[in-house]
Amino acid sequence: MHPDNLTGTAGRPEDVANAFLWLASPASQWVSGQTIQVSGGGKRIRLMPE
Repeated sequence: MHPDNLTGTAGRPEDVANAFLWLASPASQWVSGQTIQVSGGGKRIRLMPE
């Protein structure tokens, strides 16, 4: 388990590369002006200490 994200695993370079590949593909043609975070949910807020 990785404590800093919701997926429970550490990120890998391939995770970011896959996001770039998707953005460069026709599948993302309707996406514009967005910030895409590849963080595994790392922006979660801890309400109670673990």
